[in-house]
Amino acid sequence: MAGLSLRDVEEATVRVLNQPDPFVAIEGNLVPVPKIHRAMKVLVGRLQDLRYRIYVISASNEISVRIIVENFYGIAPECAFGLEAKLVDGRLTQTLRTPYPISTGKADLFHKRIGNVRPLITATDNLIDTPLIALTDSIGLSIWVGKNRGEFRLMKERLRLSQQFCLVQRPTDQNLRKMVRMFGEQWSKVPCPSSLFNET
Repeated sequence: MAGLSLRDVEEATVRVLNQPDPFVAIEGNLVPVPKIHRAMKVLVGRLQDLRYRIYVISASNEISVRIIVENFYGIAPECAFGLEAKLVDGRLTQTLRTPYPISTGKADLFHKRIGNVRPLITATDNLIDTPLIALTDSIGLSIWVGKNRGEFRLMKERLRLSQQFCLVQRPTDQNLRKMVRMFGEQWSKVPCPSSLFNET
């Protein structure tokens, strides 16, 4: 993105997010349009209801990350961090600020931008976030919202976590799916089955 202005990146981000088709053509390649992670959206909404301060650390560019979290998750842009390029005369350069928000860099960025505290709740869908999940307070909770159950188990084995580490499962039963939708969209009087959050 070197040479682009902040406005260029902001406009491109909004255009891609508002793209009705599932793919966008970029230099002759079809690239999937990013979709909002429904389980993450539900989780963020519940935590916001409970007045948690929520931070997002992403390996994507910081400009786009801030637009996405504000518009789709209701998270303040100053609470979102990503890959940041240095600016010269209002244009992005090829020089990136460290730490890079990838693998251990996410944990380093957490300490740099948020402080020397431990998050109470963390969530991920990617094995590369293992160092960030390892920061979770021992009385806290880590949540795997990814589709790959094998990666969930591998992360759990690698970290030997002191906090609880739960897998959010996609229910196969239709009635259970309906209950999960109700739970995700409003405070349901029907209890959400504990089997949705599985530690094994």
